[in-house]
Amino acid sequence: MITTTLRKLSEYTARGISPKYVETNGLMVLNQKCIRNQKIDFSPARLTDANKKFAPSKKIKLHDILINSTGVGTLGRVAQVSKELNATVDSHITIFRSLDYSKELDIKICKKYIGYALREKEKEIEALGKGATGQTELSKDSVLDNIEIRIPKEFEKQNEIASVLAVYDDLMENNEKRIKILEEMAQLIYTEWFVKFKFPGYEKVKLVDSGTEFGMIPERWGVKKLEAVIDFVRGRSYSSDQISDTKGEYYIANLKSFNRGGGFRFDGEKYYSGPVKENQLLKQGDIIVAVTDMTNDRAVIARPARIPSIKSSNITLSADVVKIIPKKLPKTFVYYSLLDYRFTETTKNKASGANVLHLKPTAILEHNIVLPSESLLTEFDNICSGMIELLDNLLERNQQLVQMRDLLIPQLVTGKRELKEIKNNQSRKDAFKDAIIFSYYINSVSTSNFCPTHLRAVKNIYFVDRFSGVDPLKKYAEQAFGPYSPQSTYAGGESIALRKKYIKRVKGGFGPGEKIADINNYTYSDIGMVDKVVSALKYKKDKELELLATVDYIVYKKIINKEKPNAKLILDYIKKSKVWSSKINRLDISIDKIEDALQTLRNLSKVGLVYPKI
Repeated sequence: MITTTLRKLSEYTARGISPKYVETNGLMVLNQKCIRNQKIDFSPARLTDANKKFAPSKKIKLHDILINSTGVGTLGRVAQVSKELNATVDSHITIFRSLDYSKELDIKICKKYIGYALREKEKEIEALGKGATGQTELSKDSVLDNIEIRIPKEFEKQNEIASVLAVYDDLMENNEKRIKILEEMAQLIYTEWFVKFKFPGYEKVKLVDSGTEFGMIPERWGVKKLEAVIDFVRGRSYSSDQISDTKGEYYIANLKSFNRGGGFRFDGEKYYSGPVKENQLLKQGDIIVAVTDMTNDRAVIARPARIPSIKSSNITLSADVVKIIPKKLPKTFVYYSLLDYRFTETTKNKASGANVLHLKPTAILEHNIVLPSESLLTEFDNICSGMIELLDNLLERNQQLVQMRDLLIPQLVTGKRELKEIKNNQSRKDAFKDAIIFSYYINSVSTSNFCPTHLRAVKNIYFVDRFSGVDPLKKYAEQAFGPYSPQSTYAGGESIALRKKYIKRVKGGFGPGEKIADINNYTYSDIGMVDKVVSALKYKKDKELELLATVDYIVYKKIINKEKPNAKLILDYIKKSKVWSSKINRLDISIDKIEDALQTLRNLSKVGLVYPKI
């Protein structure tokens, strides 16, 4: 590896433009708020007049590195452009564009590697900021001449390191897409059932005049103010010496814990040390609402968020936030009621203030809400609770991926650890995790009268992987009884579980081993998928499971290839496969059976099975 300043790697480095903002028909302009958690968040972006002239070089290009260059608390944040954009940045952001080849260093440069190397330098970049007026400012020359990175001479090694780290980003992006889909599905169900009144069996229910702004509502439903069904608890005020970005007695949910439009975000992490009342404590699943806002468009105030799984066991909330306590209603219904545009649009406009908006918590209680029957509430809660469980698992998984990636970046880009060592360690960790999940499945379904066959076990684990976001084409192969992972059987999870005596072979399959209790010492978020898969597939016979996994594998492959799969295409694929054609007779495959499998997959997609978009 060689050590070099950024100047020797720079093709172009400059601040962005001074925008002429417009509301519509403009060019996207990224600002400091868009650079967060080493990613680009497009939601705070604005538009500049498309006719405003500026140097073409200030248009963002793929693999450009964006560096926040002004402001206390934002300076030094780094993000790399990962896709083609028709956009620019404002003058508070520096664009760093790397060379493809450095003559001075005589090396070819992998731009993605430079992006990861600069992520590791955020604290150093922040320390370079200076300003005589108290406005923290970063000069271009100070970045180019003072920030040094280490870079392998071989382009292939740079690319390999970047590719390993990109796997974590790709997994997180895939999980974020799944999270978004789950959130949209739950909101869609809420809207269909409780806004449009198209709930299961709605055709048989008479509509009556509610005498309120809701007009006609289903018979025997009611309308009440939120004060009748929820209470609230105010958060803690604190002094500057009681708050920290890194440690404290309590993780404190604050204004930065909210996404624009609602929902929880992790990069607003703050810690508090001081007195807390019992009712100001939070736990996973609790609902909070923002009652303060500093955005120009009221994008945070009156928006709810759910507390996800947080590494701190003690959680409280700041004075910018209130805790919502449902009296009898399910939390799922209350949360999506507060996320509904009718609540947010009405309530946010009750906030007042010049630079900082404030909302009286009592204004939340003034909102009217339609209350359905108890049976429909229970049905909605059952559906959404499953989605939220999966959503929380994905959020937790992403936090684990962030930690793993952020530990690897400094080790790889400084040469402290060899890539081969990292890959071997990760492979061993993945195999052990597979062993725990495989053992958990065997233990979950085994009884004195039943033990799962090998085929049944591996097909259930296939769907556990699918619900966990694993790409089946990378882990599974088209083998006779496939999709099948020979690695798991001979050197991976299954073989480790047997060797550790977590499971044992019994007549016809597997059962719990003498050391099965040892798996309770390990926790992985994917374990939560096992119960979901078992519940969804428990009535399927072994041959039905094999066909279902086969169809799913082909559907995934077709979508990746930008094809729209149907029963005929899937049947033709099986017939033409050298390995799978024997399934036609063995599984008695027909168009009708494939259609049934496709319908099952559609149902599974409603609770978390995700396919790539065509």
